[in-house]
This record gives sequence, structure tokens and C-alpha cells, in this order.
Amino acid sequence: PFQYQLSSSSPFYSLLSGIGTQLFHNPWFFTLIINLLAGLSWLILMSRTKLIRKQSPFTQVLLLSGTASLLPWHLLVLLGMEHMCHILFICLFLHAATGSTSKNGMPALISGVLMTGFRYESLFVLIAYLIVYYSSYRAWLISALSSIPIFMMGLYAIIRGGTFFPISVLGKGYAPDFQVEEFI
Repeated sequence: PFQYQLSSSSPFYSLLSGIGTQLFHNPWFFTLIINLLAGLSWLILMSRTKLIRKQSPFTQVLLLSGTASLLPWHLLVLLGMEHMCHILFICLFLHAATGSTSKNGMPALISGVLMTGFRYESLFVLIAYLIVYYSSYRAWLISALSSIPIFMMGLYAIIRGGTFFPISVLGKGYAPDFQVEEFI
């Protein structure tokens, strides 16, 4: 009892919700706006992909609205959780990290930090990225730096007497008793 424990695997979204609570005394409207903006940004990003741009305008609308319905985009926006932002930042990361649009890697790094800051589960995306680009120094550097939000929150939790991963992540699996084993 009374032990410190992180309860969210989304430190950035928790921070945004807290800002919304302080500014508007009701985070629900604020998170709805954030999710609408994230969803619209995602649709714009998808509409600029080569696959969509090659289609007729009717087919473009059909593909984008069909994809948004199958996600289900509307439910993710209305729930007011971080999933819409997470999807957006994963797509931005994959676009920036695998494309030739950036020579210095800064867009991939920024979207990678935001991706992991919005959900710890983004580590799986970074692992897949490293598997594909295992021989790239840039991929290793971007992945390491993109993991900083998770390590900062984990170390903060350990300093406060909690566990490295939040309870929402540990609840999905086995939590060993020792900190080193838990980390591994």
C-alpha cells in the first residue's frame, strides 16, 4: 500500500490531459480536440502517400474513408485516449525513418520520441525498425534516442519506489520481483 506506481503507459498524453484540466477544468473537450487534430493529420498524411495519390479522386475518398472506418477512427477519437496520436506518430516515424525525405534524421527522431512518449508499446515499432535496418548506425541512434521518454519515466518511477514499467504494461504480462529481471 501507498507505494508509488506509474499507472499510464502514455506520459505525453497524460501531460496533455493534465494541461487540459488546468486550462479548461475539463480535459474531455481538450482531448477530443487533440484526437480530432491527430485524426485529421493522419488522414492528410495518408492522402499524400504514393498509393493514394495515384488513384482517382473518388477512389482516394473511398480508400481514406474506408481505412478511417475500419480503424475505427471515429471510435478512437470519441474515446479520448491516446491511440489516435499514437497511430499518427507511428505513421510519421515510419514515413520519416524509412523514406529518403530526410538526410539528417531529425524528423524520424522527433516523431520517434513522440511515438514512444505517447505509448510504451512503440518499442515494438523500434525493434522492428532495428531488425530491418540492423546495419545502420543511424537506425540504432534514432532508436536509442527515441527510447529516452520511456527510460526517463522508468528511472523516475524506480527512484520513487515503483517499477520501471507502468502497471498498465505490467498487467499485460509477468512482473518479476527483481528490478534487473523486470527491465530485461
